[in-house]
Amino acid sequence: MSFWRDPRALHADWNPPALVGRQALLRELGELLPVPCHSHARATLVLWGSRGAGTSSVAQHFVRRAHDMWWNSYRASPPLLLRADLSAGHSPCAAVGSLFRGIDPDFETRGSSTELLSLLLLRRIRTLHRPTLIWLDQVREGSPGTSRVLRPLLEPGRMLPEGDAGLPPYVVVTSGEVDPTSDLPELAEARSTFPFLRRRLPALSPEEVLQALENRARAAFALPPEPEALIAIGELLLSRGWGLGLAAATLEASARRAQARGSSRLGLQDVAPPSDPVEPRRTARALDSCIVESLVASLPGRAQRGISLRELRRNVQERCRREGIGVPSPARLWRHTIRLERSGILRREVRIGGRGGSSSRFLLPDLPSPCPPVSPGENPSPLAPTEPSGPAPPTPAAPVPHPALLTGPGALAERSPSTGPEPSFLPE
Repeated sequence: MSFWRDPRALHADWNPPALVGRQALLRELGELLPVPCHSHARATLVLWGSRGAGTSSVAQHFVRRAHDMWWNSYRASPPLLLRADLSAGHSPCAAVGSLFRGIDPDFETRGSSTELLSLLLLRRIRTLHRPTLIWLDQVREGSPGTSRVLRPLLEPGRMLPEGDAGLPPYVVVTSGEVDPTSDLPELAEARSTFPFLRRRLPALSPEEVLQALENRARAAFALPPEPEALIAIGELLLSRGWGLGLAAATLEASARRAQARGSSRLGLQDVAPPSDPVEPRRTARALDSCIVESLVASLPGRAQRGISLRELRRNVQERCRREGIGVPSPARLWRHTIRLERSGILRREVRIGGRGGSSSRFLLPDLPSPCPPVSPGENPSPLAPTEPSGPAPPTPAAPVPHPALLTGPGALAERSPSTGPEPSFLPE
């Protein structure tokens, strides 16, 4: 008996016929389908969430549904599917070139700017006059110039000197870990003209992860794996913060071990992580953000005495589970807090002795006042100024935002230099 039913079910680009935990969202996406389903000719879908939340799977479901709808409706002009994978960190010029190669595989981008390529792409779409799906996948923190790629696609009338008249129906889809439209406030007009849906996908629950694993294993293997093996794989994916992002690779690595020992079924003793899992630097940055956000959320009313390591660990664990990030071990959490302390992001006080022995308390760092102190003998009132005895004092600097409040994506790397040395977020 063959071990495999369909090994293609473990390929990275395989998409299940039904998505666990996303049925309500998929029904909502039906309203985004352009003509002939609805009267609008354009639509935009923006999906983002933590690693393994399934943004690419949801986007692929929507893209496939729109493609099939247009394929059955416009037989004389079959639809175009243009996709760019931004996971490799390509420049915006290379991203537009990837979209262009969906039309012309031999297209070269050398010597052309991103704006010129975007103009040529829109004109080519209008010349072909085929319904078009434009998909930017794996949008991550630090993907260079994503807004330069999106802006012409979402507002073609501002890019094309002749206006956007004559463009065929088309849909723009982005999926990944961040929302690339958050720094494009000028798109309000485009959002009011055509449907514009933005959704953050929450992390799947352990039960949903287990159900998705069962569905994928049933499609891939001739015999279903042992229930204990699937539970162990699900715990491995959740504990390391992989979600469903590495579900296929983990199932395949475990299946190879089962085949090597001559078994026809995947068992508990076969469960193993992939031989070369991708542990990018963004995982460390995400954990740093969880630590700082947990500290900020816990300190109101206790800013002077701080919180203990036990409280911080409990709050970080809850936030990591909610965000779909691997819960850190005590040693890893301690390493990150020490690194954040050295960077000036947080402050740690060690209290020696007392009941229970020594303890560590975590607080926010104190920032100096932006206004210089008034020395004795000076007149602080602006209503009765005194004669200056020397050169005018320099203008006080603008207030520096508290570094612990900068908890958005990439904000830890954008602190003011006055708060301490620049943190170095190195991979674990």
